[in-house]
Amino acid sequence: FQEKRYDGSGPPPDGPSGQDIPLGSRLLKVALDYDTLICSGSDKARALAVMRERSGWYDPRVFEAFATLAKSREGFTRSDVATADLTPGMVLAGDVTVAGEAMASGTIVDQGLISRLRQAGDQAPDTVAVYAPPEVDCALCRLDPELAETLREERQHRDD
Repeated sequence: FQEKRYDGSGPPPDGPSGQDIPLGSRLLKVALDYDTLICSGSDKARALAVMRERSGWYDPRVFEAFATLAKSREGFTRSDVATADLTPGMVLAGDVTVAGEAMASGTIVDQGLISRLRQAGDQAPDTVAVYAPPEVDCALCRLDPELAETLREERQHRDD
């Protein structure tokens, strides 16, 4: 249901609407549409503005929480981290070049980037300046405690 719009439009044609759409699908709808806009060349502000104009497409609470998190670096801490200690979700605080490959400041650290740095061995820097993100659950708790609790409950239900 991640293509399903909050107002019930979109595939599948006879699917649910509103709160009857699974929360995971409502979250994915926002994240996937944002990613599509960013990958198409929109900056964060423009992507969020386009999405805000799409009346009925998104769960308002999910969208507002996402928009707030997307616009904010609140809680991110800048530090120099050993290459061996990098974790997905960190953000490069400066440009890094390894074996001729440039990784720009602002790049989100993922498993592929970590692997490339580790495989570079002596050619990789010992430490990398990064912004470490806050705990997502904590940030979401501040933004929308009820939504955060719903996510925790669904995660617990899934893990049981």
